[in-house]
Amino acid sequence: MLLTRHIKSTETMESESKGTTIETVVKGAPGQPAIPTGTPPMFTKKLQPIYTTEKSSIQFEVEFKGAPPPTMSWFREDYEIQNSNDFKIVTTGNKSVLVVKEVSEQRKLG
Repeated sequence: MLLTRHIKSTETMESESKGTTIETVVKGAPGQPAIPTGTPPMFTKKLQPIYTTEKSSIQFEVEFKGAPPPTMSWFREDYEIQNSNDFKIVTTGNKSVLVVKEVSEQRKLG
């Protein structure tokens, strides 16, 4: 599981005779307005252990916050999980849910 945010930050310093001016510009993800200062991304509800049997469906859920709003990616080992016949990912606002449609002991992701 990976929580990221897309920002572009630039700083400029102008020296004057008796002072320093610092300007910070932070831009949100593409298509979002600029946000003055950011809040680092963090999970407000972390993954909980789930116990189940083979052939059943399970659902993992996390909640997060940050400014600009973070993007959410799910991983198993080194493979990013994508929506497919086996997995369904729904991310809205500050919540992301991963549904594994049928649990099996061994599952190939790549």
